[in-house]
Amino acid sequence: SISAPREHLLRGTVLLSARNEGRTLGADPGLRTIFNMNYDLSSRHELNMAGSAGFERGTPTASFRAAWNRRSESGSLSSFSATMHQLFLPSAYRSAFAISDLPSDLRIQSFTGKYEKETTVGDRIGVRYGAAFETVTLNKTIATWSPYGQLTYTASDQTRWILNFTGEAPKLSSPNPSGANLAEDLLANPQISSRSDGRHAIALESGKHVEAAWQHRLGSRYRVEAATFFDSLSDVALAVSSADQPLLAGLLRDPFSQNRFLDGGNFSSPGARATVGTKLSNASELIVSYSYAGNLLASAGTVSTEDAHALRDLLRSQRGSSFAVKVRSTLPRSHTEIITSYKWIPANVVMPGDSYNSGSGRSDPFLNLALVQP
Repeated sequence: SISAPREHLLRGTVLLSARNEGRTLGADPGLRTIFNMNYDLSSRHELNMAGSAGFERGTPTASFRAAWNRRSESGSLSSFSATMHQLFLPSAYRSAFAISDLPSDLRIQSFTGKYEKETTVGDRIGVRYGAAFETVTLNKTIATWSPYGQLTYTASDQTRWILNFTGEAPKLSSPNPSGANLAEDLLANPQISSRSDGRHAIALESGKHVEAAWQHRLGSRYRVEAATFFDSLSDVALAVSSADQPLLAGLLRDPFSQNRFLDGGNFSSPGARATVGTKLSNASELIVSYSYAGNLLASAGTVSTEDAHALRDLLRSQRGSSFAVKVRSTLPRSHTEIITSYKWIPANVVMPGDSYNSGSGRSDPFLNLALVQP
Protein backbone atom coordinates (compact mmCIF):
# COMPACT_ATOMS: atom_id res chain seq x y z
CA SER A 1 0.00 0.00 0.00
CA ILE A 2 1.05 3.62 -0.52
CA SER A 3 0.93 5.82 2.58
CA ALA A 4 -0.65 9.24 2.39
CA PRO A 5 1.77 12.15 2.21
CA ARG A 6 2.53 13.82 5.48
CA GLU A 7 0.40 16.86 6.13
CA HIS A 8 1.90 20.03 7.58
CA LEU A 9 0.02 22.87 9.19
CA LEU A 10 0.26 26.13 7.22
CA ARG A 11 -1.23 29.32 8.68
CA GLY A 12 -0.73 33.02 8.18
CA THR A 13 -2.11 36.53 7.80
CA VAL A 14 -2.10 39.17 5.08
CA LEU A 15 -2.50 42.90 5.79
CA LEU A 16 -3.40 45.51 3.15
CA SER A 17 -2.53 48.96 4.49
CA ALA A 18 -3.26 52.43 3.11
CA ARG A 19 -1.75 55.21 5.20
CA ASN A 20 1.03 57.79 5.33
CA GLU A 21 2.45 58.56 8.74
CA GLY A 22 6.17 59.16 8.14
CA ARG A 23 7.12 58.09 11.67
CA THR A 24 10.46 56.62 10.58
CA LEU A 25 12.48 56.91 7.38
CA GLY A 26 10.91 54.90 4.55
CA ALA A 27 8.58 52.99 6.90
CA ASP A 28 5.14 54.12 5.73
CA PRO A 29 4.47 54.14 1.99
CA GLY A 30 0.92 55.11 1.07
CA LEU A 31 0.05 51.59 -0.09
CA ARG A 32 1.61 48.48 1.43
CA THR A 33 1.00 44.74 1.65
CA ILE A 34 2.33 42.66 4.56
CA PHE A 35 2.24 38.89 5.01
CA ASN A 36 3.19 36.60 7.89
CA MET A 37 3.29 32.80 7.43
CA ASN A 38 4.12 29.86 9.70
CA TYR A 39 4.84 26.36 8.39
CA ASP A 40 5.20 23.41 10.75
CA LEU A 41 8.04 21.27 9.41
CA SER A 42 7.51 18.79 12.26
CA SER A 43 6.27 18.75 15.83
CA ARG A 44 9.49 20.47 16.93
CA HIS A 45 10.51 22.60 13.98
CA GLU A 46 8.70 25.59 12.46
CA LEU A 47 9.56 27.91 9.60
CA ASN A 48 8.31 31.50 9.77
CA MET A 49 8.39 33.90 6.83
CA ALA A 50 7.19 37.50 6.79
CA GLY A 51 7.54 40.28 4.27
CA SER A 52 6.21 43.57 3.03
CA ALA A 53 6.20 45.56 -0.20
CA GLY A 54 5.12 49.16 -0.68
CA PHE A 55 5.16 51.86 -3.32
CA GLU A 56 4.54 55.62 -3.42
CA ARG A 57 5.93 58.63 -5.35
CA GLY A 58 7.96 56.39 -7.64
CA THR A 59 9.74 54.88 -4.63
CA PRO A 60 9.51 51.11 -3.98
CA THR A 61 10.42 49.55 -0.64
CA ALA A 62 10.49 45.92 0.50
CA SER A 63 11.33 43.79 3.54
CA PHE A 64 11.70 40.06 4.05
CA ARG A 65 12.23 37.99 7.20
CA ALA A 66 12.92 34.27 7.62
CA ALA A 67 13.06 32.50 10.98
CA TRP A 68 13.64 28.95 12.13
CA ASN A 69 11.99 28.00 15.43
CA ARG A 70 12.91 24.80 17.28
CA ARG A 71 11.26 23.29 20.34
CA SER A 72 13.41 20.86 22.35
CA GLU A 73 12.29 17.77 24.26
CA SER A 74 12.46 19.76 27.50
CA GLY A 75 10.01 22.33 26.10
CA SER A 76 12.43 25.21 25.52
CA LEU A 77 12.02 27.22 22.33
CA SER A 78 14.90 28.71 20.33
CA SER A 79 14.72 30.94 17.27
CA PHE A 80 17.15 32.20 14.62
CA SER A 81 15.96 34.96 12.28
CA ALA A 82 17.30 37.24 9.56
CA THR A 83 15.54 40.33 8.23
CA MET A 84 16.47 42.40 5.16
CA HIS A 85 15.13 45.86 4.24
CA GLN A 86 15.71 47.75 1.01
CA LEU A 87 14.49 51.19 -0.01
CA PHE A 88 15.13 52.50 -3.54
CA LEU A 89 15.41 56.28 -3.41
CA PRO A 90 14.22 58.45 -6.34
CA SER A 91 16.88 60.14 -8.48
CA ALA A 92 15.82 63.58 -7.24
CA TYR A 93 16.86 62.53 -3.75
CA ARG A 94 20.56 63.15 -4.47
CA SER A 95 20.08 66.89 -4.98
CA ALA A 96 17.88 67.14 -1.88
CA PHE A 97 20.43 65.67 0.52
CA ALA A 98 23.90 67.02 1.18
CA ILE A 99 25.73 63.68 1.29
CA SER A 100 28.22 63.81 -1.56
CA ASP A 101 29.00 60.09 -1.60
CA LEU A 102 25.54 58.60 -1.84
CA PRO A 103 25.66 55.14 -3.46
CA SER A 104 25.18 55.25 -7.23
CA ASP A 105 22.11 53.00 -7.04
CA LEU A 106 20.54 55.24 -4.35
CA ARG A 107 19.54 52.44 -1.99
CA ILE A 108 19.19 52.28 1.79
CA GLN A 109 19.76 48.72 2.99
CA SER A 110 19.55 47.22 6.45
CA PHE A 111 20.02 43.78 7.96
CA THR A 112 18.92 42.41 11.33
CA GLY A 113 20.03 39.05 12.68
CA LYS A 114 18.54 37.79 15.93
CA TYR A 115 18.82 34.79 18.24
CA GLU A 116 16.33 34.14 21.02
CA LYS A 117 15.75 31.31 23.49
CA GLU A 118 12.82 30.78 25.83
CA THR A 119 12.77 28.16 28.57
CA THR A 120 11.28 27.39 31.98
CA VAL A 121 12.83 26.62 35.37
CA GLY A 122 10.40 24.59 37.40
CA ASP A 123 6.69 25.32 37.19
CA ARG A 124 6.74 29.06 37.92
CA ILE A 125 9.85 30.64 36.40
CA GLY A 126 10.23 31.53 32.73
CA VAL A 127 13.44 32.78 31.13
CA ARG A 128 13.87 34.46 27.74
CA TYR A 129 17.18 35.81 26.43
CA GLY A 130 19.00 36.54 23.20
CA ALA A 131 20.77 39.16 21.12
CA ALA A 132 20.24 41.14 17.92
CA PHE A 133 22.80 42.38 15.40
CA GLU A 134 21.71 45.29 13.20
CA THR A 135 23.35 47.14 10.29
CA VAL A 136 22.26 50.06 8.09
CA THR A 137 24.03 51.06 4.88
CA LEU A 138 23.63 54.39 3.08
CA ASN A 139 26.85 56.28 2.46
CA LYS A 140 28.54 53.95 4.96
CA THR A 141 27.61 50.97 7.14
CA ILE A 142 26.63 51.44 10.78
CA ALA A 143 26.32 48.39 13.05
CA THR A 144 25.04 47.78 16.56
CA TRP A 145 24.76 44.73 18.84
CA SER A 146 21.91 44.47 21.37
CA PRO A 147 21.51 41.78 24.06
CA TYR A 148 18.21 41.31 25.88
CA GLY A 149 16.65 39.08 28.52
CA GLN A 150 13.48 38.57 30.56
CA LEU A 151 12.69 36.70 33.79
CA THR A 152 9.03 35.91 34.60
CA TYR A 153 7.78 34.57 37.93
CA THR A 154 4.19 33.28 37.98
CA ALA A 155 3.16 33.49 41.63
CA SER A 156 -0.36 32.19 40.94
CA ASP A 157 -2.94 31.93 38.18
CA GLN A 158 -3.75 35.60 38.81
CA THR A 159 -0.34 37.17 39.48
CA ARG A 160 2.92 37.50 37.52
CA TRP A 161 6.17 39.37 38.18
CA ILE A 162 8.40 40.32 35.23
CA LEU A 163 11.96 41.64 35.13
CA ASN A 164 13.42 42.48 31.72
CA PHE A 165 16.35 44.23 30.05
CA THR A 166 16.90 45.14 26.40
CA GLY A 167 19.71 46.87 24.57
CA GLU A 168 17.57 47.52 21.48
CA ALA A 169 16.09 50.86 20.46
CA PRO A 170 12.30 51.18 20.94
CA LYS A 171 10.35 50.19 17.84
CA LEU A 172 7.67 52.54 16.53
CA SER A 173 4.84 50.30 15.45
CA SER A 174 1.07 50.37 15.47
CA PRO A 175 -0.34 49.65 18.95
CA ASN A 176 -3.38 47.68 17.82
CA PRO A 177 -3.28 43.99 18.83
CA SER A 178 -4.17 42.29 15.55
CA GLY A 179 -2.14 39.32 14.36
CA ALA A 180 -1.01 41.16 11.22
CA ASN A 181 0.64 43.80 13.38
CA LEU A 182 2.95 41.14 14.79
CA ALA A 183 4.51 41.11 11.32
CA GLU A 184 4.82 44.91 11.44
CA ASP A 185 6.80 44.60 14.67
CA LEU A 186 9.04 41.91 13.18
CA LEU A 187 9.68 43.99 10.04
CA ALA A 188 10.12 47.37 11.77
CA ASN A 189 12.84 49.47 10.13
CA PRO A 190 15.93 50.55 12.08
CA GLN A 191 15.56 54.23 12.94
CA ILE A 192 18.20 56.47 11.38
CA SER A 193 18.64 60.24 11.21
CA SER A 194 21.11 62.98 10.29
CA ARG A 195 23.75 63.88 12.85
CA SER A 196 23.44 67.37 14.26
CA ASP A 197 27.16 68.21 14.08
CA GLY A 198 27.01 69.37 10.46
CA ARG A 199 28.99 66.42 9.08
CA HIS A 200 26.01 65.15 7.02
CA ALA A 201 26.55 61.65 8.42
CA ILE A 202 23.83 59.24 9.47
CA ALA A 203 23.17 58.02 13.01
CA LEU A 204 21.49 54.77 14.09
CA GLU A 205 19.21 55.07 17.12
CA SER A 206 20.01 52.78 20.05
CA GLY A 207 18.86 52.44 23.63
CA LYS A 208 18.75 50.51 26.88
CA HIS A 209 15.68 49.65 28.95
CA VAL A 210 15.36 47.98 32.37
CA GLU A 211 11.89 47.26 33.79
CA ALA A 212 10.27 45.50 36.75
CA ALA A 213 6.54 44.86 36.31
CA TRP A 214 3.63 43.33 38.25
CA GLN A 215 0.47 41.96 36.60
CA HIS A 216 -2.63 40.83 38.47
CA ARG A 217 -6.13 39.67 37.52
CA LEU A 218 -9.14 40.38 39.74
CA GLY A 219 -11.65 37.74 38.79
CA SER A 220 -12.55 37.39 35.13
CA ARG A 221 -13.34 41.06 34.56
CA TYR A 222 -10.52 43.26 35.88
CA ARG A 223 -6.75 43.32 35.43
CA VAL A 224 -4.10 45.60 36.92
CA GLU A 225 -0.54 46.29 35.74
CA ALA A 226 2.20 48.32 37.42
CA ALA A 227 5.83 48.86 36.40
CA THR A 228 8.92 50.87 37.20
CA PHE A 229 11.66 51.32 34.60
CA PHE A 230 14.77 53.18 33.46
CA ASP A 231 15.34 54.25 29.84
CA SER A 232 18.56 55.46 28.22
CA LEU A 233 18.33 56.47 24.54
CA SER A 234 21.13 57.44 22.15
CA ASP A 235 20.91 59.27 18.79
CA VAL A 236 17.14 59.64 19.11
CA ALA A 237 15.62 59.96 15.61
CA LEU A 238 13.21 62.92 15.51
CA ALA A 239 10.84 63.68 12.62
CA VAL A 240 10.88 67.41 11.80
CA SER A 241 9.12 69.54 9.19
CA SER A 242 9.06 73.22 8.28
CA ALA A 243 7.37 75.55 5.82
CA ASP A 244 10.88 76.86 5.12
CA GLN A 245 12.27 73.81 3.30
CA PRO A 246 15.77 75.28 2.67
CA LEU A 247 16.16 75.45 6.45
CA LEU A 248 16.09 71.64 6.61
CA ALA A 249 18.43 71.08 3.64
CA GLY A 250 20.97 68.39 4.43
CA LEU A 251 18.72 66.36 6.74
CA LEU A 252 17.59 62.88 5.71
CA ARG A 253 14.21 63.22 4.00
CA ASP A 254 11.45 60.64 4.07
CA PRO A 255 10.58 59.81 0.43
CA PHE A 256 6.92 59.21 1.40
CA SER A 257 6.23 62.44 3.31
CA GLN A 258 7.59 65.95 3.96
CA ASN A 259 9.29 64.85 7.18
CA ARG A 260 13.04 64.94 7.67
CA PHE A 261 14.95 63.18 10.43
CA LEU A 262 17.32 64.84 12.90
CA ASP A 263 19.55 63.18 15.50
CA GLY A 264 18.08 64.48 18.77
CA GLY A 265 21.04 63.35 20.89
CA ASN A 266 21.03 61.28 24.06
CA PHE A 267 18.85 61.34 27.16
CA SER A 268 17.91 59.03 30.03
CA SER A 269 15.26 58.95 32.72
CA PRO A 270 13.55 56.69 35.29
CA GLY A 271 9.80 56.25 35.16
CA ALA A 272 6.72 54.40 36.38
CA ARG A 273 3.47 53.15 34.83
CA ALA A 274 0.08 51.92 36.09
CA THR A 275 -2.72 50.39 34.00
CA VAL A 276 -6.23 49.18 34.83
CA GLY A 277 -8.39 47.23 32.39
CA THR A 278 -11.98 46.10 32.68
CA LYS A 279 -14.30 44.16 30.39
CA LEU A 280 -17.37 46.16 29.43
CA SER A 281 -18.84 43.08 27.74
CA ASN A 282 -17.62 39.85 26.17
CA ALA A 283 -16.60 41.81 23.05
CA SER A 284 -15.27 45.11 24.47
CA GLU A 285 -12.70 46.29 26.99
CA LEU A 286 -11.84 49.65 28.59
CA ILE A 287 -8.19 50.34 29.50
CA VAL A 288 -6.91 53.36 31.47
CA SER A 289 -3.19 53.98 31.83
CA TYR A 290 -0.97 56.55 33.60
CA SER A 291 2.80 56.97 33.26
CA TYR A 292 5.42 59.30 34.71
CA ALA A 293 8.64 59.40 32.73
CA GLY A 294 11.20 61.61 31.02
CA ASN A 295 10.09 63.39 27.85
CA LEU A 296 12.16 65.21 25.25
CA LEU A 297 10.68 68.70 24.86
CA ALA A 298 11.19 71.72 22.63
CA SER A 299 12.13 74.79 24.66
CA ALA A 300 9.22 76.82 23.23
CA GLY A 301 5.90 76.29 21.51
CA THR A 302 7.20 78.11 18.42
CA VAL A 303 10.70 77.01 17.44
CA SER A 304 12.78 79.55 15.54
CA THR A 305 16.30 78.98 14.27
CA GLU A 306 18.38 79.73 11.18
CA ASP A 307 20.20 76.38 11.23
CA ALA A 308 18.54 72.95 11.22
CA HIS A 309 21.39 71.50 13.27
CA ALA A 310 20.82 74.16 15.96
CA LEU A 311 17.42 72.60 16.60
CA ARG A 312 19.14 70.08 18.88
CA ASP A 313 20.20 72.92 21.20
CA LEU A 314 16.53 73.82 21.68
CA LEU A 315 15.69 70.39 23.14
CA ARG A 316 15.65 69.48 26.82
CA SER A 317 14.71 66.47 28.92
CA GLN A 318 12.03 66.82 31.58
CA ARG A 319 9.94 64.30 33.51
CA GLY A 320 6.16 64.59 33.29
CA SER A 321 2.86 62.72 33.39
CA SER A 322 0.79 61.23 30.58
CA PHE A 323 -2.67 59.62 30.55
CA ALA A 324 -4.23 57.21 28.07
CA VAL A 325 -7.76 55.86 27.64
CA LYS A 326 -8.40 53.04 25.18
CA VAL A 327 -11.48 51.07 24.16
CA ARG A 328 -11.17 47.83 22.18
CA SER A 329 -14.29 46.29 20.68
CA THR A 330 -15.10 43.49 18.26
CA LEU A 331 -18.29 43.65 16.22
CA PRO A 332 -20.38 40.46 15.98
CA ARG A 333 -20.69 38.61 12.67
CA SER A 334 -18.16 40.78 10.77
CA HIS A 335 -15.51 40.40 13.53
CA THR A 336 -14.37 43.96 12.79
CA GLU A 337 -11.97 45.14 15.50
CA ILE A 338 -12.25 48.80 16.54
CA ILE A 339 -9.55 50.37 18.71
CA THR A 340 -10.14 53.93 19.88
CA SER A 341 -7.65 55.69 22.13
CA TYR A 342 -6.68 59.11 23.40
CA LYS A 343 -3.34 59.85 25.03
CA TRP A 344 -2.60 63.19 26.68
CA ILE A 345 1.05 64.29 26.86
CA PRO A 346 2.67 67.55 28.12
CA ALA A 347 2.94 70.52 25.75
CA ASN A 348 5.89 70.82 23.34
CA VAL A 349 6.85 67.12 23.64
CA VAL A 350 8.79 65.86 20.60
CA MET A 351 9.69 62.44 22.06
CA PRO A 352 7.16 61.06 24.60
CA GLY A 353 8.50 59.14 27.56
CA ASP A 354 7.89 55.44 28.25
CA SER A 355 8.72 54.64 24.62
CA TYR A 356 9.31 50.94 25.39
CA ASN A 357 5.80 50.42 26.77
CA SER A 358 4.45 47.11 25.43
CA GLY A 359 1.63 46.72 27.95
CA SER A 360 -2.09 46.67 27.30
CA GLY A 361 -2.34 50.45 27.83
CA ARG A 362 0.10 51.30 25.06
CA SER A 363 -1.19 54.08 22.79
CA ASP A 364 0.05 56.72 20.39
CA PRO A 365 -0.29 60.37 21.51
CA PHE A 366 -3.58 62.24 20.95
CA LEU A 367 -6.71 60.77 19.35
CA ASN A 368 -6.39 57.51 17.39
CA LEU A 369 -8.91 55.29 15.62
CA ALA A 370 -7.99 51.93 14.07
CA LEU A 371 -10.26 49.57 12.15
CA VAL A 372 -9.05 46.01 11.56
CA GLN A 373 -11.13 43.79 9.29
CA PRO A 374 -10.17 40.10 9.14
